[in-house]
Amino acid sequence: MLEAIRKYLLEEGQVIVSSPAIFTMAILVVGAAIWGVIRWSYHSILSHREAEIKLLERRVVDLGRQVDDMQKQPGSHSAQEFAKTAALQLRFHGDERSPTRLTHNNIWRWYYLRLAVIHVEIGTGSEHRSEIGNLFVTFDQPVEVGTLEISSPDMALPANEVKEFTNRYAIIVFSQLPSAGTVEIRVQ
Repeated sequence: MLEAIRKYLLEEGQVIVSSPAIFTMAILVVGAAIWGVIRWSYHSILSHREAEIKLLERRVVDLGRQVDDMQKQPGSHSAQEFAKTAALQLRFHGDERSPTRLTHNNIWRWYYLRLAVIHVEIGTGSEHRSEIGNLFVTFDQPVEVGTLEISSPDMALPANEVKEFTNRYAIIVFSQLPSAGTVEIRVQ
């Protein structure tokens, strides 16, 4: 097998040596053809990328103009457009039921979410359950951000924290589920 390959190469080598000009021309023609195909292929790729870059540059300029225009406009809400107050009164039942809305003022939506975590001890298999309550309140009209008060006229509230309070919504977290009673949320 190796001997046949060696013999073939020696015979072809003699042909190349006997006519080097023709062999050199053939190599140049094939090389030029390959170079032309590669150049054409990369030219279309590069021209497509250049067009994409120009498009993105135009978008950057347009977005810059939009930002400039928005910065020149006065604020979307003046102080007179903000509501002074908002209030929500909920009746908690002390069980699995969702709270019932008793009264509301300038409240678009509210949502109460109970989160339960159950811990199981590996050795004994006993379960320990801990629950927290999250109250999400969205205002109908934007409110002036001031004080958000959480109170109850008829029960001791669990520890709570206002996690977020903006002119559009508030998020309140209770460290435990509130027992049966009334919870009042007021923005002043």
